[in-house]
Parts: sequence; C-alpha cells; structure tokens
Amino acid sequence: MALFVLLKAFDRLGLWLEGQGIMLPQQAHRFIDQAWACLAAGTATLNTQALDSALDAAVVDEQGAGTAEILRNLYLYALADFAMFFSEATPASLSGAESAIVDAYDYVAGQQYLLEHKQGKALVLSAEDEQAIAEMPLYRDAVALLHADRTFAQGMGDWTRVLEYR
Repeated sequence: MALFVLLKAFDRLGLWLEGQGIMLPQQAHRFIDQAWACLAAGTATLNTQALDSALDAAVVDEQGAGTAEILRNLYLYALADFAMFFSEATPASLSGAESAIVDAYDYVAGQQYLLEHKQGKALVLSAEDEQAIAEMPLYRDAVALLHADRTFAQGMGDWTRVLEYR
C-alpha cells in the first residue's frame, strides 16, 4: 500500500517538476517504472546501483543554488530514501520518502507564499504564516492526494492490475 502511494506521488511530483522546466535524470524515470513493475509483480527486489550513481551525479550543492536546483534536489533526496527500501529492505525508508515529498511541496508553497504575501523578504514565519502555507493549493492538494491514494490502496485487492491505476 505505501509503495503505491509513493509511486503515485513520485509520478505526480516528477510531472509537475518537468512542467516547470526542471528535468530529472532518465535513470530516475527508469527506476520509477521498474518500481511500478515490482509492485505489479508483488516483489520488492530492485537493483539500485544505476540510480545511486545517477543521483550522485545529479545532486548539486545547494549553497548558491536556485529554486529549480533545490526542487530537483528535494525530488532526488526523496528518491534516494525510496531506493533504500529496495537496497536495504528498510520499510521505514518509505515514510522517509513520503515526508521528503511533502517537504518538496512545502518548499514550493513557502516560496510562493513569500513572493505573494511577503514581497520576497527574508523573515521568520509566524504560526499564521505556516498555516497559510499549509492551505496553499499546491501543498494542500498534494497532501490530500497522498491521503486519497492511501485510501484507494487500502481497498485494492488485485495488485497485479496496479499499472491500470498509474
């Protein structure tokens, strides 16, 4: 179930990033495709070496990085957490990957909030600011979709047909 939720989330976030002009490494796409196939086959065996190398080459130093590079890194960090599920058989890495995806949306919503409501000035966010960020459509919708995917996955009976819901 958690695997389904994450795969849906990676597909959505990847499409959104690429729609923003942020290109992801081809190996990231291949890995997600392979993970979908694993879910459909009922296995959790996937070689992560090629992905690990691609991630090492793609992640940039965030000091002085722009928003696009930071967002790309956030996706890649989440993917690295996700890959640990396959390489180390650590189910806890799935919740880490989900948190990392939510953090990416939080970052986007926070940047948007700062530009729209604080004129881009650096500041310490108040509790009200944090609540306003959590209510921004991109963040709110991403979290709602994660919950909807989890509810859908709980009712899923035949995982061999999972690719129909991709």
